[in-house]
Amino acid sequence: MTGRSGRSARMAALASPTMVEPRRPEHVLIGPVGAGKTTLGSRLAERLGLPHVQLDTIANEYYRAAPDFDAPTYNSLMAESFVAAYRYWEPALAYAVERVVADHHDCVFDLGAGHTSFLDRQLHARVATALRPFESVVLLLPSRDTARSVSILRERCQQRGHEWIHEDVDFIEHWVTDDQNRRLAKRVVYSEDCDPDALVEQLLAGDPNTAVT
Repeated sequence: MTGRSGRSARMAALASPTMVEPRRPEHVLIGPVGAGKTTLGSRLAERLGLPHVQLDTIANEYYRAAPDFDAPTYNSLMAESFVAAYRYWEPALAYAVERVVADHHDCVFDLGAGHTSFLDRQLHARVATALRPFESVVLLLPSRDTARSVSILRERCQQRGHEWIHEDVDFIEHWVTDDQNRRLAKRVVYSEDCDPDALVEQLLAGDPNTAVT
């Protein structure tokens, strides 16, 4: 009577994910708006001779394809409440991360702020799963000092005409102080008073001045 049970055990073993998950060598840059991800991503991609995949510039196609996302509904909510519309949009942001890392390889990824730090924290697990294979997930911040990072980013955003404070939500403070980005990151790079090309060399060299999480 061991034949069927033995086969069942072998089938269960084969179905279990016991193999080591393949690792991916691409660099993934994350962090709050205004942190310098696009500049660093462009310089890093040029240095490595790889494409620079900036999610913010290609994400609309992913948003449109996201389950349960409807652009007219989003626009209707936006007319009433930025935060309500943003919360409705967040599952599409997570979906965009899942899709972009599946669709692109051998590149440098640059993920916009809202794609890795959510008001709905339950979405973090989806992005964590999508980024888990990557050996280099880099969180970019202006300063080791949290309050200074918030101040620098707020000033940069004000210069661009968007303060990122809506209703009761301070998005800049959320993106800097919430732990979601740090939980994703393998390394933290601080950019204040540092030339982007020097940051690239620090990152590639594993410079001890960049913090390892």
